[in-house]
Order: sequence, then C-alpha cells, then structure tokens
Amino acid sequence: MRLKLRGFLLALAGAACAPAAYAKAAAESAQSYERAWNTAVRYVRVDQNLKVTEKDIEAGYVAFDYVSSDSAHATSPGTLELVRLDGGKVRIVVQLSKMPRFHEDVFLQGVLKKLREDYGDSAPPPPPPTKPAPAPPSTPSAPTRERGANDL
Repeated sequence: MRLKLRGFLLALAGAACAPAAYAKAAAESAQSYERAWNTAVRYVRVDQNLKVTEKDIEAGYVAFDYVSSDSAHATSPGTLELVRLDGGKVRIVVQLSKMPRFHEDVFLQGVLKKLREDYGDSAPPPPPPTKPAPAPPSTPSAPTRERGANDL
C-alpha cells in the first residue's frame, strides 16, 4: 500500500513540475496573405486598441500586449501569426500565453469576422474558363474531286 501511495505521489509531483503547455487557437482563411495581414494588424491596433510591441510582415507575426475585458489591469503577451499555405490560403494562429484558451478562441473569431466583413466570405473567385468559339453552322458542301496532273 505504501509503495502505491509513494508511486502516486511521485507521479503527481512530476506532473506538477512539468512545463506548462501553451494552447493556441488556429484557423485557415481563403483570403490572401496580404489581406489577412492588413486585417490582423488593424484588428489588434484599431479594433481592440491593444499596444503592438513588435511586428514583421515577412516573418508573419504581430506581438502585442493583450488586456482582457474581464480585468483591465491584467495583461498577457499575445502573438498573432500568419502562415502562407498552398493555394493562396493563410493560416491564422493566436496565442495568449497567460490567458485561458477561450480568450484565444474569441480573439481568433474576431479576426475571422473582420476578414469576412472587410472582404467577404472567401477569396475572390477565379476567372471563369474561356469557352471555345462556337463552330460555324455546317453547310452542305459541293462534292470534291481529286486533283490530277492536268489540274496544275
């Protein structure tokens, strides 16, 4: 019995000392990278009125100080990352390291909503394929004869 209790306590202590795993909220958008970047920066700075501490369009991230609406005094470092995907899509990742996961989800949904409001539900549709010109109506043709040596 003592060995089982000792093993349990050791496992519990090991779990308590393990490094915290930070959650992330992520979603894909059919909008272009440039549109998503512009929207993300405006959402952080203008819509949420948060202080941007660092940003890099080439690396695709915005770092900011997140202030929860629950507590105006508690701030958390936040990042919003943009990853270019195949087909012109973009992956948006939000991380608020000191906040519960639902804050990241709500923040991400706000970015996606702003993208939809600014640019519509998806990327602009591709141009329609060009159709071949219709064939002229067929007319009965005169019988043809083979050319011979005398026709030259």
